[in-house]
Amino acid sequence: MATTQDALRLLKAYTRRTGNPRITYPKFLDYAKRYMEKYADEHPEYRDFAANTDSMLTALLTELAEQKVCSIARNADRIDTVVYNNYYVDLLHSAYARVEKQPDVPFPDDDAIEGDIPAGAITPVDIKTEFVPWIARSERESPVLLRLLFPEGIRSLIVPSDLVPKKMIEYSVQKVRSYLRSARNASYMQQKLAGLFRQRELSLKEMITSILATPDQAVASVMEPNDFTFQFWTHLSSNIIREFGPKSDKLAEEHAYSQAAYALGYYNVYYRGIQQKNLEKETALKQFEVKLRKKPYAFTIGDMINFTDSKGVLLSKKYPLDAMHDLLAKKTTPPDERSLPEMIRVRTQDKKDYYIGKEFILPLFSERLFLLSTDLKNHYAESWSETLRRDETLKAMTDDAAFEEDVKAQVASRDPLFFALLNYDLLFLCARESGLNGQAAGEVNRLFDRRAGKLRPLPELLGLERETLHRDALLLLPFWQAVPVLRAIVRLFQRLFLGKPAPKRRRRAAAASTAAAAPEAVDTPLTSRKVAVAAENIHTFEEDIPPARSGGDSQARADAMRTRKQQAAQFREAIHKLEKSFLEEGASLETSMKRLAERWNPLLDPTAKKNLVEDVNSLVRDYLRRVRSGFRVKAPDAARIRNMARELSEHEALKKIPKTEPLRQYIELYMLKLLGK
Repeated sequence: MATTQDALRLLKAYTRRTGNPRITYPKFLDYAKRYMEKYADEHPEYRDFAANTDSMLTALLTELAEQKVCSIARNADRIDTVVYNNYYVDLLHSAYARVEKQPDVPFPDDDAIEGDIPAGAITPVDIKTEFVPWIARSERESPVLLRLLFPEGIRSLIVPSDLVPKKMIEYSVQKVRSYLRSARNASYMQQKLAGLFRQRELSLKEMITSILATPDQAVASVMEPNDFTFQFWTHLSSNIIREFGPKSDKLAEEHAYSQAAYALGYYNVYYRGIQQKNLEKETALKQFEVKLRKKPYAFTIGDMINFTDSKGVLLSKKYPLDAMHDLLAKKTTPPDERSLPEMIRVRTQDKKDYYIGKEFILPLFSERLFLLSTDLKNHYAESWSETLRRDETLKAMTDDAAFEEDVKAQVASRDPLFFALLNYDLLFLCARESGLNGQAAGEVNRLFDRRAGKLRPLPELLGLERETLHRDALLLLPFWQAVPVLRAIVRLFQRLFLGKPAPKRRRRAAAASTAAAAPEAVDTPLTSRKVAVAAENIHTFEEDIPPARSGGDSQARADAMRTRKQQAAQFREAIHKLEKSFLEEGASLETSMKRLAERWNPLLDPTAKKNLVEDVNSLVRDYLRRVRSGFRVKAPDAARIRNMARELSEHEALKKIPKTEPLRQYIELYMLKLLGK
C-alpha cells in the first residue's frame, strides 16, 4: 500500500518537472496514475494505488496538508490545486549540494534559483544581529528560507534554515580553504597572523595546514574551540573581511570569501559561548557537590536551590534545575543491590525530604544525639520540678513504658530529622560501609541491639534514666518541699494559719506532659512572627546549686548555704566585670543592645521588628539553657562568650539576617545580660 512518503516523492518529482510549486490536481492525478501503473510490476504495493488513484491520492495529500508539507485548494468536494511548500527549500538543498562538490561555486542567491521565489517565502536575517539565534535552532524543525544580509556591499545569500546549525560551517570552511589555496594566500595569511601569535608559530602553521589538508578537523576546531583556535578563527576571519571589505568591485569569489568569513566569525563566538556556559555549569555543579559535604550535611531541595558561590551568587543561576535533579538522582541510586547510594534521602514525619551524604549519617546522628540528650535532661529536670511544685505526678515519672513514649514524642517534635534517622537498617549499613574501628566502632555499636535486630530503646540511646531525672527534679525543689515530712508540716501550717485548702494529689497521663509547652528546639526555623516561648528558662547561679538534703548538722547546712551565696555573688560580679570589656566607655548594656538591634534588624513594621528581636532572644535563651551546666563553678571568659555568640550567629535559623557582625555583638551582650541575673 502506498504511503505519504510515496505521495511526497511524486509531488517532488512533478514540481521539479514542471518547475513550479503550484500544480493543478487533474494533471498531477494523471501523472501519479501513469507512474504507479509503470512501476506496479516492480512494486506490488502500488497496484491498489493504480486501481484507486483518485481516492487514495486525495487521502494522502490531505494528510500531507495537515503536516504542513503542502497546501491544497478545493472546488466543491474535489481538490483543485496543490502547492508544494518546500519546493524552493529543495531547490536550495540541491544548489548547496553543488557547492559541497565544487567549493569554487559561489553561495546561492536569487540568480541561482530557477523561477522567482515569492517575497513572503524568504526571511531576511542580518548577519550581525539576527544570525546567532538561527544557529541554535534545531535541524529537525521545519526548514524555512533565510536571506543572510551582509554589510560593506557584500552580496546576500539564501540558505535553508536546517543547514545553518552545522552544514553552513562546512561550506564556509571550504570557502576559506579555497581562499588559502589560491595565489599563495596561505603563506601571506600566516605571515600576517604571526605577529599576533608570537611563540605560537608552530600551532599557527598547523592550523592553516589543517584547513588545507583536513577540513573536517578545522570544522571541529570551530565547534569545539580552545583558547588558541578561538583566537585563530577570530583573527583569520577579521583579516579576510578587512582585505575585501573596502573593495567596491568585488569578484564573485571575493564575495563568497567575505560571506564565509563573516559566518565563521559568528559561529566561532557562538560555540565559544556555549563552551563557556558548559564550563560554568560544570564548575557550578562541582561547587554544588562541595556544598553537600559541608555542615549542616542535611539539605532539602529548597536549601540546595539557595546554595550560593563565594560571591553570594545563586548556583542555580549557572545550571538548569534539571541538571541538579539529575545529579541528585544519580547520587541517590545505589551502585548495586548490596550497597548504599552516595546520598541518602530521608523523609521526616512532616513530609520534608532531606538529602544526606552516607558518610555523614553517623556523625550527624551522633551530634544530634548529644544535643538532644543535653536538652532533654534539662527539660525533664525543669518541667518535672514544676510539676512536683504543684503536688502533681506524671505517669512518665513512675512508669518506664510511659516515659519511653514521652521521650519519643519529645524527640519527634524537637528534631524531626533525628527521629527519621532512628532506622536500624540505615544506621547499620552506614556503620558497615564506613569501616570504623577502635573507639569509634565501639561508640557506634552501642546503638544496636544486634540480637533483636533493632536500635536500643531511645531513652537508653539518649542516656536518660527516669529515676535519675526524677531525683534531679527533686533537687530543684525548695528544701522543705523536697523532704516529705517537712512538706507535710508546711502544708499543715498553711491550712491552719493561711486558710489554704489541702492540695489535691493529681496524676496526669504522659500525653499531658507531651502536650505541655516545651522549650523550642534550636533547629526551629526563624520566622518573622513571635514564636511561642516558655518562661525565661535561664536560672541564676544560686538556682543551679541544689539545696541541702534533710538530716545532718544544721550548722553545716547553714555554712553550705552561705558558701553558695558567696559563690553566686562572685559569679555575678565576674559577669558584670566582663560586661565592661564588651561595652564602649560610658555606654550601658541596655542602650548598646538597642543600638545594635537597630543595626541588624532590617524590618520596618514595628510589630514585626519587635517579634524578630524576640525570636533571636528566645534562640539565645534556648542555647544558654543547654550549656549553662558548664558555668556552675566558674563564669565564662570573654573568649568563651565570643565563641558562643559567633557559633549562634552562624546558626541556620539566622542566615537570613545579612548584617552578621552587629547581630553577633548583640548576642554577646544578651548572653551577658542573662548570665548576670
